[in-house]
Amino acid sequence: MIALLGATGAVGSRVLQALRAHGLEVHAGSRTTGVDMRDTRTLADFFADAQLVVNCAGPSHDTSEHVALAALKAGADHVDAGGDGVRLRAVPAGLVAVFAAGATPGLSGLLPRVLARGFGEVHTLTSYSGVLDRFSPAGAEDFLHGSAEAGAAWRDGARVAQALGRTRDIVLPHLPRPVVALPFLDEENVSVAREISLADGTWYTFVEDGHLLAALDRSPGLEPHDAIRSLCGAASLDVAGRTPYAALYVQIDGPAGTRTAIARADSAAEMTASVTVQAVLAVLRGQVPSGSHTAAEVLDPAVVFELGVVVEDRPIADLVAVEEGAL
Repeated sequence: MIALLGATGAVGSRVLQALRAHGLEVHAGSRTTGVDMRDTRTLADFFADAQLVVNCAGPSHDTSEHVALAALKAGADHVDAGGDGVRLRAVPAGLVAVFAAGATPGLSGLLPRVLARGFGEVHTLTSYSGVLDRFSPAGAEDFLHGSAEAGAAWRDGARVAQALGRTRDIVLPHLPRPVVALPFLDEENVSVAREISLADGTWYTFVEDGHLLAALDRSPGLEPHDAIRSLCGAASLDVAGRTPYAALYVQIDGPAGTRTAIARADSAAEMTASVTVQAVLAVLRGQVPSGSHTAAEVLDPAVVFELGVVVEDRPIADLVAVEEGAL
């Protein structure tokens, strides 16, 4: 049996539906069903008969480790859609804990790995990830507590602080409007860079030039609860009357040429849930070794093709030109 936390949320409800579609028995838990993820006794009762615990509840930055330890203590494997900052020092023999099984981080770490397979030497990597969607309060809190270093980049095989500033009027394939790109570097990016022996890497998160961008600029000067409320309100204003989307682009370049991967979804929750489900299936199939891992480190990168990812042997700019030519 699988115990699913956060089953009524945007991500959890999609994970629940997908796992049951695979014929799996899932026990759904959330605050509305009386499961308090901060209460050890409640979690122990909920996990008692579980083979695997899936955590889709938020905010993950201050609950993921607690939930994971409770799951492992109950003798269950564990998959977390979030928890990208969690590093468990010890996992009971034979058990598995997988964190960051979402879109970013998660899918964002798988795409460079699948592109690099059989490619040879990788000189540069450029990535854009972003959404036009609403923020839940928990999602906004996790975003504000993220471990990414703004403005940093990977240069000459090392992290460089304050290497870049934001760039406006970026045009990306399939997006309805230009976006503003905000450079960052996080631990997943660094792990990818080291694994593929990357010389130069640039990662951006992008937003449309609107209320959310202004709210992000204001957030450092606000109290946490005010910043969360501001992000949620701004995101709702930006998406009002528009079609939500989530998109992720990764381009690598080297002597062999160029490869680009594009992942798209109708929402951030949809993209996240699809990766979480693949991580759950991999654990159940025995494809993940025991211990504590991130999804991008242990999932077979080829799983991205089951998520509808498209790979092209040309740069992002050429894909934009082709799209504009078709219009």
